[in-house]
Amino acid sequence: EHLQTLDAASAIAAEELDSALQRALGISSAIEEGGYGISRPRAECDEALARIADNDPAISNITLINAYGQIECSVLPPPEEGDVPADRALFERLRNGDETGVSRVVFGPMSKRPILIAARRRGTPDNFAGYIGIAIDIDAATTRLQEDLLPEGATLALWDPDGIFTITQTAEPLPFDRIPEPYLNELVSADVTQIVHDAEFADGALLL
Repeated sequence: EHLQTLDAASAIAAEELDSALQRALGISSAIEEGGYGISRPRAECDEALARIADNDPAISNITLINAYGQIECSVLPPPEEGDVPADRALFERLRNGDETGVSRVVFGPMSKRPILIAARRRGTPDNFAGYIGIAIDIDAATTRLQEDLLPEGATLALWDPDGIFTITQTAEPLPFDRIPEPYLNELVSADVTQIVHDAEFADGALLL
């Protein structure tokens, strides 16, 4: 029963994050069609984006980035270190022609929290004008799961090919920093939930 609960929780977490990302991409399309940032004073643009972000608790920030990686409008104040995109690889993919993209887990330079960025290219196929970036606060996007469905003692984490980010705010830290490559390869290639139980790797814990 405990394993079934964990299996269900991991599936719900994935669904909630996917749903938040799809909502964000839909919002970015509406922003692009609405011509935000074009001939608007910066303060007016910032306020308009803030009103949009207020409608979705999973959104921590919305930014309009130009072709040079500079912030044109933003819900949150720009970082002190400048306008460098939070995920440079995502910026490059969009500049090279991708219409939309999702970042890896990054630490938001403005929200100061782990986020995923749903982005939509601005401009035409021949003229890259930057992108619309919508930051999804991972913890906020999975609040219902963590408060109501996650079993006591369980830690909800989101991993990518480079490591693990713990996102349950009240949980104990994970007993490892990265998933060892053999396990990672098995998890990436699996079509169903995989259960790893290795005393040396995970301190006797279960990893789904």
